[in-house]
Amino acid sequence: MQSTLARAAAAILLLSLAFAVSAQDVSKDFIKTYRAYNQAYRQGDMERAETLAKKTLEIAVKELGPNHEKIPVLLINLGHVELLRGKYDDAEKYLGEARKKIKPGQKDSESSLLTIHEDMARIYASKKELDKARDEIKEAIAERSKSHGADDPVVAQLLSMQAQLDIADQKYDSAEKLMDQGKQIVEKKFGKDDNRVAQFLAMQGDLAVVEKKMKKAEGLYLKAMAILKKNLVADDPNILALHRKLANLYIAMGSDKFASHADTYIANAELRNGAALPMFIIKPKLPAGSKSDGGWVLLNMTVNRAGRVKDLKVIESSVSSKVDQAVLSAAAKWRFKPRIEKGKREVQANTRARVVFRNGKVEVHLGEMGSTG
Repeated sequence: MQSTLARAAAAILLLSLAFAVSAQDVSKDFIKTYRAYNQAYRQGDMERAETLAKKTLEIAVKELGPNHEKIPVLLINLGHVELLRGKYDDAEKYLGEARKKIKPGQKDSESSLLTIHEDMARIYASKKELDKARDEIKEAIAERSKSHGADDPVVAQLLSMQAQLDIADQKYDSAEKLMDQGKQIVEKKFGKDDNRVAQFLAMQGDLAVVEKKMKKAEGLYLKAMAILKKNLVADDPNILALHRKLANLYIAMGSDKFASHADTYIANAELRNGAALPMFIIKPKLPAGSKSDGGWVLLNMTVNRAGRVKDLKVIESSVSSKVDQAVLSAAAKWRFKPRIEKGKREVQANTRARVVFRNGKVEVHLGEMGSTG
């Protein structure tokens, strides 16, 4: 849910609004500070953005007065940064102040209030106050529908946020209806092959996974993939995200179809510098009647530039040879983030992984890193 609710499109739109103030009304210090804030925000440096947003607000209050019509925008910017930094109480305070200062009919009041509703919903969702979050989204939907109609694309976005809240509250049927409603809006507005339709299909696929309806999820993900491939290049992040979803789905389904999606994702994704890390892990299928709980198997392998396993062998083991063989069979299919040095993919030899059987689960540990299945 958080990945969807953390989207900042509306707040980013508001970044430009502060410059609607005439340059004659504010000092060069304000403009310089605001531009520095804007740059820090866009670069993702939220600690610096927070400092600059506070300074920008302080200067504006001093130069324009606390009740100037642009003060709410600056409060919203600061509240949004605090939200992204996880300072939810501070974010709620600044957004609440902004809401009080917005006057009916004031220029930019609609977009400002929409941003406040969305960010307040994110705050309450993060604090597990789902009813409050839902109320904020409902108000936003009502206000946007009144001004732009119930079939406005922004309403569709708000419906998707409301659906995520329902998923968090395990109201799956309600979430499904909201997603269908949102998808119908974007289909009517942009056509069935629009990327926004694919986004709703992917969301419905995510819900199907939560409900353990794997075949339904597969169909939805593949429909979304077909749309995105028509509109985007093969290594677009949205397409790669779907490859990752499909790889994990097929692993959960016990299907070897995972391999092509895992390989495509690893081959095209932008990966950070550092050692090889397990990304797609297959659980070993243990022989009937085998006793493994509490046991472990230590493996040695090479991870090549494509993230595949080579030269795999057992170094030590506390379980039977049959269990060892099951582990080897599964580990041969694993896919890793390869070792990245200075942006280049490198072979990582003598990579060790410990497979631990604990309380009916399989844990895979690689150095200090690990993936639990």
